[in-house]
Amino acid sequence: MGRRAGEYKETVTIRLTPQARVYVKEILQFFQATRGWNNTKVYNNSIVIEQAIGHYRNFQRTMHETGGKLCGCCGHPNQNTGKNNL
Repeated sequence: MGRRAGEYKETVTIRLTPQARVYVKEILQFFQATRGWNNTKVYNNSIVIEQAIGHYRNFQRTMHETGGKLCGCCGHPNQNTGKNNL
């Protein structure tokens, strides 16, 4: 009975600069403000940081796999490669 066991999570300690703490707080407030009416999903600092790490990983992987030809964020051709410039 009770709640199912979720994904295993390792506890780690990270140190953030005061400016990084402001960024995390702003993103957390944005998530909470855009979750919609009658939505009970709970957001916390861990979720914000996990999503940021995942986004950064995908960005870096795309940039590495394409040799910088595609933007890691949106997947469009990168303007700085000398190709596809209009």
